[in-house]
Amino acid sequence: MVPFFKYAIEENTHFVAVDYPDVIEEAAAVKERLSSLPQMNRTDIFISFFKNHSLSTKWISDNPMVTDLVSSGSLKAPHIEGLFESCLKISPFLSEFEYYLRKHI
Repeated sequence: MVPFFKYAIEENTHFVAVDYPDVIEEAAAVKERLSSLPQMNRTDIFISFFKNHSLSTKWISDNPMVTDLVSSGSLKAPHIEGLFESCLKISPFLSEFEYYLRKHI
């Protein structure tokens, strides 16, 4: 069983990557794991699944290799998932976190 991490994110907090070294490490591992797969919507698929546990049907048909990997449970990112869960209602933090993932995955 993969552990679940909960983070205390306060309102008006900004995402600063160095404050989350486990997230940095997971993002690098995810990037490596996804690097050999088709690029089409790859980051969108990862973010959507780990943020909302949902995927667009268009993404599923356009990039089944990535959607299968992400939704199968074999791609683990408990710190990223926990940080999403912890910041969903904190818009500035969430936007900055997503921006970071888009640049580093």
